[in-house]
Amino acid sequence: MFAAASRSQSLEKVEKELGEVQNLLKTNTNLSTFCLDPTIKKSEKEDVITQILKENKFSDLTINFMGVIADGSRLKRTNGIINAFNSIMRARRGEVDCTIITAKPLDAATMKSLTSTLKKFVSATETLKIETKTDPSLVGGMVINLGDYFIDMSTSTKIKKISNALKGIK
Repeated sequence: MFAAASRSQSLEKVEKELGEVQNLLKTNTNLSTFCLDPTIKKSEKEDVITQILKENKFSDLTINFMGVIADGSRLKRTNGIINAFNSIMRARRGEVDCTIITAKPLDAATMKSLTSTLKKFVSATETLKIETKTDPSLVGGMVINLGDYFIDMSTSTKIKKISNALKGIK
């Protein structure tokens, strides 16, 4: 899909449309159930999905792509396929995903300082895309996923390490 969209110079349009397909499958439970039903023939699924996309004026490229996915009995993998396409698009734009998980939400000053530090891990041509999450089970500290880096500075991990070390002393 990426190669076809690139050749037709419609990468951004296809990315947007695939996001709409993903949203359609999430919000329309009847369509989602239909697509995931193993008792329905793949040709019937292909007909329905392409008809819906045509009615919603999707591009031929997206319609054909979803038809191929349906014909290959891969509709259950649509979400993963679209996420992979989005990852390729983010990499093409030089975006680096970063997830910060903390026990409590960070205040603005801490977030600004942390963002400044994390930007040092990416090149000047890359853009840092930060997503924050909270997980009270961390107790304190944080866990950061930044590209290929995984940094665990959580209190819960430190407690586990200390507990394991104390078990070895007995």
